[in-house]
Amino acid sequence: MNCANETGGILKEENKKWRGASRAMNIGTPSVQPSPTTESESGTSPMKWVPLLQTRLTDCPTDTLTRCTLASLLEELEKPEEALCHWNAVLLCDPDSLKARAGVARCRQRIGQPLQSHL
Repeated sequence: MNCANETGGILKEENKKWRGASRAMNIGTPSVQPSPTTESESGTSPMKWVPLLQTRLTDCPTDTLTRCTLASLLEELEKPEEALCHWNAVLLCDPDSLKARAGVARCRQRIGQPLQSHL
């Protein structure tokens, strides 16, 4: 997983950390990840996943897979305003993301915002 810092360089420490890990963690590459919406361990609630996913986004804000997972989880936790922010961030990185477009539509409908402007 490579993320650019403010100067555009690769974060070498992060790269070393993940070198031995699965290389399928790059953006846009499908990877097997535990689902935060299922209980993988007894006593694990979806609410515990939110700070973990947010921390991961702090490390790499352009990780659209993590952002989509977090947005979906926030929708399930009845937090459509927060989910909408993450869906919009996904669209900034990937304007053609059908998953993000559907998420935006769902969240706007729940919030009561119109899907299109009336200009």
